[in-house]
Amino acid sequence: MPAYIVTVLLAYLIYHFRNAGPNPGHTWAGLLRNLTLTQLYTDNYGYAYLHQGLTQMWSLAVEVAFYVVLPALAYLLLVVVCRRAWRPGLLLAGIGGLGLISPAWLVLVHTTEVLPDGARLWLPTYLLWFLGGMGLAVLQLLGVRCYAFVALPLAVVSFFIAATPVAGEPTTSPSGLVQSIVKAVFFTAIAALLIAPPALGDDGWYTRVLASRPMVWLGEISYEIFLVHLVVMELAKVEVLRSQVYTGSVLQLFVVTMVLTVPVAWLLHRFTRVRTS
Repeated sequence: MPAYIVTVLLAYLIYHFRNAGPNPGHTWAGLLRNLTLTQLYTDNYGYAYLHQGLTQMWSLAVEVAFYVVLPALAYLLLVVVCRRAWRPGLLLAGIGGLGLISPAWLVLVHTTEVLPDGARLWLPTYLLWFLGGMGLAVLQLLGVRCYAFVALPLAVVSFFIAATPVAGEPTTSPSGLVQSIVKAVFFTAIAALLIAPPALGDDGWYTRVLASRPMVWLGEISYEIFLVHLVVMELAKVEVLRSQVYTGSVLQLFVVTMVLTVPVAWLLHRFTRVRTS
């Protein structure tokens, strides 16, 4: 939260003096909503509290919501379903059952008008993503093994499927119901497959690369990279590359953005991280 609060305040300061297009969230109400990660809980979200430099923070609001409900999920799975005993089969079945919440929620938000349009970005839509990690945690304790030579090709295939029209528009919340469900499922598969080898006992080249010092260092500041990259990207595109946002070479923009983002993220991490004794 310290790094997040600093990022939000800096974004509001920068875009107070900078015009980068429509910015409905640049108000006192928008500042309060973004600081408290409650910007999603509204109707007409895109024209209410969406801030120019903080559009990616919707996913952080979802993550915080997951942490809030995690104790209740743990109680449901470990006490109600497994009755305080190690029953991995029941536990995996319970996790699978919870996975039905995501498609059910998508049906609700796509076929009714009882919820605000921001509900498409609420936790139930993406609960399946978190359950993938919970499932891996159970499989890890069971000693299940997963190897990169199997998982990575499947992740690549899943990515290309998710990039086709079957998964709808190139957004996290497609307008179609079926496309939204397909995207939720395949994004879960991609994330789980990428994490599965190091989580499930593969000590081959893939795990060694992820455990290398450069990757570990980038991993330590990856959260701060996520926080600041959007503001830096807009500045890089307009001020460094001298062109309009969403035009030109993606590779060129990626390289320039990362060159500028990494040191900024390191500084943010260096001065806001929680220090332990």
